[in-house]
Amino acid sequence: MTAREPGPRLCPSADPRAEGARIFGVIRRAGAERPVVEYLETPVEAGDGVLALAGGAPPGAVFRATAPCAEGRCGHYDGHGCSLGARVRQALPVVDGRLPSCAIRAGCRWFAEQGAGACLRCAWVVTDTADSGAALDTLRWIADPLSRPDGERHPR
Repeated sequence: MTAREPGPRLCPSADPRAEGARIFGVIRRAGAERPVVEYLETPVEAGDGVLALAGGAPPGAVFRATAPCAEGRCGHYDGHGCSLGARVRQALPVVDGRLPSCAIRAGCRWFAEQGAGACLRCAWVVTDTADSGAALDTLRWIADPLSRPDGERHPR
């Protein structure tokens, strides 16, 4: 399957505890203005032993995981595609201008729908944004457009 053929897609922002999840990146925080993903050459099964490496932190704050896209069972799926991938492409800055080496690109929903524009920003995405800071406030807004960048909720 090429990146743009129809078929099963992978979510690049899955909960590491999701069924079928595989870790494809580790989040580096030290010395960075914002957390950034370091991609693995080969994704690894997100089993209990791997998830335990997160220590006391939520696994999504330490690892980036992929799993089969939940489509209609996910709040980001709008019936045609992933609105989260679109917001990542639109709202985040380019990481460094180079397309990262990514082991899941061929099946990635964001790449299939948003192309390289999503890939160039993907390393900024942290699934669990419990930490504070302006960069993570932006990620929370991208994940939930009804929230304000300061972390508060917009009225519905």
